[in-house]
Amino acid sequence: MSMKFRSLLSRSFSTSSLLSRQTTNQFLVTVRDFSDPDCINRRLSVREAHLTEAKKNYANKLISKPGALVDDSGKMVGSMIIYNLDSKEEVLEALKKDVYTSSKVWDLSTAQIDQFKTPNF
Repeated sequence: MSMKFRSLLSRSFSTSSLLSRQTTNQFLVTVRDFSDPDCINRRLSVREAHLTEAKKNYANKLISKPGALVDDSGKMVGSMIIYNLDSKEEVLEALKKDVYTSSKVWDLSTAQIDQFKTPNF
């Protein structure tokens, strides 16, 4: 992991200097929640903290298009996020720092991290 990224993580992506951060890589991430019946309660109990950080990361262009994955009944069962970072390793480190991981909401063993490219229209 680069020193630059480690420094960014230690500041929880909240510094204004990130506005000028340039990266050429985008990663589509899906991660499922743990399947135990209490997971939805853990998710809801830390959701505001998760959204607060997500809003900062969105404003700083570190993520885009975040959202919850839902089952057929509309229950949240995971997340989808596009990360704008330099490597899969940096994405994984960002996932590990999220309150959904430390609160046992996200099951990181289910994380799918795929780099993709968008066309220039």
